[in-house]
Amino acid sequence: MTSRGETDYSLNAGKESFGGRGESVNACYSRTFEGNQTFDVSMTKPFLGWQKYANVGFSLYRSLGNLPWNLSNMQELGLILQYNGQLWNRRLHHNMKFNMIWRQFYPMEKAAFSIREHAGHTMKCSLLNSLAYDTRDRPLLATKGALLKFVQEYAGFLGDAAFVKHQIDVQVSYIIHFFIIILI
Repeated sequence: MTSRGETDYSLNAGKESFGGRGESVNACYSRTFEGNQTFDVSMTKPFLGWQKYANVGFSLYRSLGNLPWNLSNMQELGLILQYNGQLWNRRLHHNMKFNMIWRQFYPMEKAAFSIREHAGHTMKCSLLNSLAYDTRDRPLLATKGALLKFVQEYAGFLGDAAFVKHQIDVQVSYIIHFFIIILI
């Protein structure tokens, strides 16, 4: 058996509605033959009430990776807090996410100096806001409808990384003739 660095085995455990109010918790551990490891624990809690369609969640993960192309190792610790909500008959989706990632980069002695100068700790702290309007009949292989999604990410209020990212996604699905579907 050969490995290309993808997950060679993983162990997942989860529990739905563990508190009796729709909560869910999930834990995942994965490992590759090359020695990369990832551990993730996540939890979501829905807001209860008539037609709310909203939840909050958090995820905590640790990733250990070997980067053979630049002779180094990397460790990441991450915390993600998020809110998901829906409005207008579940057509308008809103997501706010707070990401905090602490990376440790360890180059080996044989690594080039241009790689070794980046050794040490870095931290990224960002806030991501996403707003999407979705009229598609299905999220995968839609036959009609449109998706318009705006994403903004702001980083730099804590940590080393500072950037502003804006993204717009547009998808339109339309049936021309029987089984011919145009996706734009």
